[in-house]
Amino acid sequence: MRDKNGNIVDISLYATNERILNDIYFSTFAKGIYTFTPTQQAQITDIEYQFPYTGGDAVYRARALQFVIDGTLQYDDASACAAQNVAYRKPSTIEKESTLSAWLIPNPTEGVVTLHISEKVQENTALRLFDSMGKSIKKFTVISGTDSYSFDTETLATGIYYYSISIKGSELRGKLVVTK
Repeated sequence: MRDKNGNIVDISLYATNERILNDIYFSTFAKGIYTFTPTQQAQITDIEYQFPYTGGDAVYRARALQFVIDGTLQYDDASACAAQNVAYRKPSTIEKESTLSAWLIPNPTEGVVTLHISEKVQENTALRLFDSMGKSIKKFTVISGTDSYSFDTETLATGIYYYSISIKGSELRGKLVVTK
């Protein structure tokens, strides 16, 4: 897969950002290394503050990596939009109240994946994994007082899976891609 990453042609900021973050991932998380060099940290920081519309999905991936580095997730997309002369849609009241989030790293994965939660769970809660047809295939318990949970995907076939975890009355869902 790393060889394919080298074939990404940098014709856009989207592609450049994807290539940089893929390189960082393959030289760290894919090898079980969960720290970054100063150069990698600078690259992550450069991408995380870009305007998502022009920087692409890699902006969100960089933000997730930054959260791993120092646990912060504070971005001013309104200012980023203004700098690009793009209208910014303010979040609704409901969106403002909901700051709880969860994501998997690495994703896609070939082995162990970690669910990161934006705040510690207050009570034991179930993390459920579903196949692409919506059938529940695994259930894990995330222990009270933790904000992450790791599990091995070795027994899963290559494919797309979905996860669900209920925290503070909110159902957080996402997608997991397993490669072999």
